[in-house]
Amino acid sequence: MSTVKPLGLVALVFGATTFSALAQTTPTTPAAQPLPAGAAAVVNGKVISEVAVWRGLQSEPPERRAKVRPEVLNLLIENAILDQYVLQMQIKVDKAEIDKKLAEGREEMKKGGRDFDKMMKDMKLGDEELRENVAANLRWDKFTDSQITDKLLQDLFSAEKDFFNGCQVRARHILLTPAPNDPKATEADIAQLRALKKEIEASANEAVAALPPNTDNLERERRRQMALDKEFAKRAEEKSVCPTKEIGGDLNYFTRDRMSEPFARAAFALQPFQMSDVVQTPFGVHLILVTDRKPGIEVKFDEAKDQVRQLYCERLRDAIVAKYKPKAQISTAPAPVAQPAPAK
Repeated sequence: MSTVKPLGLVALVFGATTFSALAQTTPTTPAAQPLPAGAAAVVNGKVISEVAVWRGLQSEPPERRAKVRPEVLNLLIENAILDQYVLQMQIKVDKAEIDKKLAEGREEMKKGGRDFDKMMKDMKLGDEELRENVAANLRWDKFTDSQITDKLLQDLFSAEKDFFNGCQVRARHILLTPAPNDPKATEADIAQLRALKKEIEASANEAVAALPPNTDNLERERRRQMALDKEFAKRAEEKSVCPTKEIGGDLNYFTRDRMSEPFARAAFALQPFQMSDVVQTPFGVHLILVTDRKPGIEVKFDEAKDQVRQLYCERLRDAIVAKYKPKAQISTAPAPVAQPAPAK
């Protein structure tokens, strides 16, 4: 979550900026229709081409593209929903603004020694699609400008200083991945993690109870932490489906922006050797044990203002998508066997 999800390929070339109450306008949701040839998805009547998905996979090694494709397609679907929302907010972008942005992008690529036309050809990107992407980015910038005030940013900064001061935590986790859209499977995995938490805590308490009666409180706490860490790591090796299971679920140190927000929020609320309740993220359900914290440095609002704005925009984007994605008419196609043909 460290960067704003771009509204299409244009962000890779020209860049894009990226909680106020959401407006009540609801994007129109037409009935689902059969997908046209070459479409990866249709979102409220808007076609997302397979070529657009292909572009999003070019930075991935070929062996990973099949695995990453659903994430790229989901991002493009969410971008379409976001732009449809902004369009209904009557955010206008004229031809001169698009032309100016394109000219700036061409100039930046020229300065960097890159050939704009070759990039367009290599990425199978037509002029019309590029202009649509530029317009979507400009609309988003204008929309966020209309939502943001210094007071909102200052309030966010005060409430979320962990995002901006470089504070780090180290944690272990146990991850379970219930089947998508299966509430019973999710409930079962949540129950399993809560049972594991009780077992881990009981084991640590037993280790403390076995100490001689004259053991001082400092040593008791040290032994509790050691037992908690050892038992959590053991259960992670046995139960977690994350590759970190091989090292007891250890994620090493991370900053607030490096993890999915529900996970980060839970982890940064804990002190060393405290365990979370079950945390749900897009990756599954987690149990978290924080094992250390590194304090950040003092930072002033004016120094972090750009970062605060970025975080605000990310959360605004996520709030819009969370509200309107369940209402959207979305149809998707299976992954193609062969590379898609260029757009006409």
